[in-house]
Amino acid sequence: MTFTSTVRLGATAFLMSSLSSIAVAQVIEIPTVEEAIELDPILVKGETDTAGASSYTLVPQGMSTPPAADGGEILRSVPGVTAGRMGGHGLEVIIRGQQQNQLNIIDAGSFTYGACPNRMDPPAATAAFSRADRVVVERGYHTVTNGPGGSGGAVVLERDAPDLETGKPWEIELSAGAASNSDSTDIGGSVTFNLGQGFYLKGSAEARSANNYEDGSGDGVRSAYDQNSAGLTLGYAKDGVDLAFDIERDMAEDVLYPGAGMDSPSSETMVYRLRGGVDLDYGALRRIEGNLYRTEVDHVMDNYSLRPVGMMAMRTPTTSDTTGGKLEAQLEFGATKAKVGVDVQSNTRIATVYGGMPSMISMIEAENPALARFLIWPDVTIAQTGLYAETETALSAKMKPPLCFMMP
Repeated sequence: MTFTSTVRLGATAFLMSSLSSIAVAQVIEIPTVEEAIELDPILVKGETDTAGASSYTLVPQGMSTPPAADGGEILRSVPGVTAGRMGGHGLEVIIRGQQQNQLNIIDAGSFTYGACPNRMDPPAATAAFSRADRVVVERGYHTVTNGPGGSGGAVVLERDAPDLETGKPWEIELSAGAASNSDSTDIGGSVTFNLGQGFYLKGSAEARSANNYEDGSGDGVRSAYDQNSAGLTLGYAKDGVDLAFDIERDMAEDVLYPGAGMDSPSSETMVYRLRGGVDLDYGALRRIEGNLYRTEVDHVMDNYSLRPVGMMAMRTPTTSDTTGGKLEAQLEFGATKAKVGVDVQSNTRIATVYGGMPSMISMIEAENPALARFLIWPDVTIAQTGLYAETETALSAKMKPPLCFMMP
């Protein structure tokens, strides 16, 4: 036992002396202060969006992101927002685990409900993000002014009247982007004309496309699509009065979905919108604003035009038409601001499944009643009317509750 302990102590002493010599060698190799290299200071300037407790604002124009498949792809950059993907197009926005009709997607005051029972065309896929001046993402339900539903939150696309410089009768904006992954491209632009006396005319267009991409094994994944959109706005903005009429069209064609039994050869969305407001100074009344809108969605999905047909050919033409409006009064009572309004909304949906042998495709295309298999949406209409009131008061230093700290 004694001999063994002596050997161990000797080995330990030898290792410690070795480590000490190594440590000394390392200390000797450290450069002196005179040898240190001084780098020039780096100053980074820029503005960044800040996320509040439940609200986040982003500006789509000038975002340094790759070409986005649709609005869902853009919103994925917002903290607390994710998206479900069925294919390369038509991402389903998810906020804190809630999605679909649990979220309100509001484009310049209008609601659009997709016409696909399989959610190939969620509202964010057709919303005009390129024409929005701001996108406000509200996470959670904290206001009654965004229409019915929306327990999970809201995505509000806001637009301003163009502010052209004096002596500048027109303005052009162009944008383009490309990505090697799936050969996706995005080209868009807008032109604004100052018609004088407060009137303006603004037109915009955008074209997106993508091919299938290859996965890590070199196999092709169905994700191609083509999407074109255009909009025209005639507006007036002067002396506290703003009024605008929009006509917009979005067309998605040859959209492939690897995770579904069907693809979408065509999906068309039309939007007609009248919006505006007037600033007032009548006692507590400060502003009245409102909008009227009509959206029409015609969607088609089948299992034979964009993929090899199986034993049974299936086709589902669907429509989803929404009519609605809103009128709101904004008031101020000292430090208290209030909003009182009424909103209405009516949505009608029809979806019929046609099917037959591949030799009957021409009859299926003609929507022969004899080949109608069943109704997914049997010409159903959902109408809603709401009255709301909301107040907000700025607390003074005396009214604010004191901060409390609990010590463990």
